[in-house]
Amino acid sequence: MASTRKFLNHPGAKEAPAHVLEFKPEADHNPPMRGLPLVAASMLVSNSQWLQKFMWSNAKFGQARSMSELNGEQWRVQPNVIPLSSSPETSTQTLLSFDPSLTTPPPPTVPGRFNSIADYHAAYASGQLTPLQVIDALLPLIRRDIKPEQQQSKYAVAFIQSKVDEVLAEAKASTERWQAGRPLGVLDGVPFGVKDDTEVEGYVSTMGMKVDERFEYFKKPATETVWPAKKLREAGAIMVGKMNQHEIGMDTTGCNPNTGTATNWYNTKYFPGGSSSGAGSALSAGLVPIAIGTDAGGSMRIPPAFCGVYGLKPTHNRVVSRNSS
Repeated sequence: MASTRKFLNHPGAKEAPAHVLEFKPEADHNPPMRGLPLVAASMLVSNSQWLQKFMWSNAKFGQARSMSELNGEQWRVQPNVIPLSSSPETSTQTLLSFDPSLTTPPPPTVPGRFNSIADYHAAYASGQLTPLQVIDALLPLIRRDIKPEQQQSKYAVAFIQSKVDEVLAEAKASTERWQAGRPLGVLDGVPFGVKDDTEVEGYVSTMGMKVDERFEYFKKPATETVWPAKKLREAGAIMVGKMNQHEIGMDTTGCNPNTGTATNWYNTKYFPGGSSSGAGSALSAGLVPIAIGTDAGGSMRIPPAFCGVYGLKPTHNRVVSRNSS
């Protein structure tokens, strides 16, 4: 019996031709290889395009390309087919509400905790602090443009770039809203950072690479802000800077000889993890309570695990459409 459940982005099921479903088991005649013969064979394959093409076709990796049944079909590689609830109650469920349990700071006696969004909200609401005071204290800790570099804060390596004037302008605007009794919500005035492979208007996404302005890429600031950062800003949160990362996000340690390796403040003898290393470092130091990263193979899960903080990888393409989550 066919399922009646509905799915978002489902391309639809089609019955395959009978001959495609025929399975003819074949004996494997490939010789087992190990040791020096394996090394020699690997060197031959890596240096011979003919061997590479032969082994590719022999393994039938490209077989789908030659299937006439797929002609005219729209290919897709994004894993974003999402099951939809059949319950009317859950299908119309609204966003999570900010009830008192989420906006009340935990007791200050809780060991090892940093200021949360709730702490900032409470401090602003009581008049104990203003967003501008917070940013004035935070900027010297994260700025990478201070010269000489020896005078930079030990925490600054978690970041790559900050537009100081813009950050201060956002902090002043938030402070004025609080003083007028018109904050935008629980996030107004809360500082956050964005991984440097993620678009923020006016910033060049260096992706942890060494900046070389001979290349046009490093001369083109983003013209739009990625959706999660845009929504945080619309709620009044202050984007204090772009965060360090493993170069081009190509590994999981966070080690970066070009922009510096961010510190794991949970255990300074360990790497911070990657590729969202700056986010993990800044969170584990208590510099910001929230950071935006990206994840293709663990980059928003490994740094939190290494640095003793919380990370959330959303469903692919749920919050923004790109090649990572």
